[in-house]
Amino acid sequence: MDRYAFRDVELEVICRRLYHALTSNRPTEQLYCESLVMNLAVILLLRHSTASPGARPLPSGGLSRHQARRVLEYIEANLSCPLSLRKLSEIADLSLHHFAHMFKRTMGLTPYQYVLGRRLERAKIMLRSAKVSLVDISLSTGFDSQSHFSSTFRRMVGATPTEFQGAYYKRRRRR
Repeated sequence: MDRYAFRDVELEVICRRLYHALTSNRPTEQLYCESLVMNLAVILLLRHSTASPGARPLPSGGLSRHQARRVLEYIEANLSCPLSLRKLSEIADLSLHHFAHMFKRTMGLTPYQYVLGRRLERAKIMLRSAKVSLVDISLSTGFDSQSHFSSTFRRMVGATPTEFQGAYYKRRRRR
């Protein structure tokens, strides 16, 4: 649609996040950027295009049990690797948008949020189970570097990996 001087706050937020992800010196996860681009495309199609409503049906249900099992098994087996929305959608045999929508309906989280949560849970298990270096943990949980892992862990868990590990072993010694 031709528009002049309009504002779409949600579009602005997504663009800001995408810009920050692509221009920061920190490693950027492909799945995160793909999810932002997908959200951007959906908003442009739904709010700012002349496509007829019939050309953009939204799926009504979630992933089938079989699709969900295949996708979740793939995620678990590949947490240490870069994951892409395209690959996950291929496993479910769905289009990118349809997959992202169906995944969120089924799991209650976006694919990126789910993968990040699984990576952090695996990291917590590794931090609790043995004295593994943070570099090894970060690489085996799919983070690009130890600093990326540590900053994400702190942001999501509320403590650095070292603080988390220290608190865990401190509680174990008290028992």
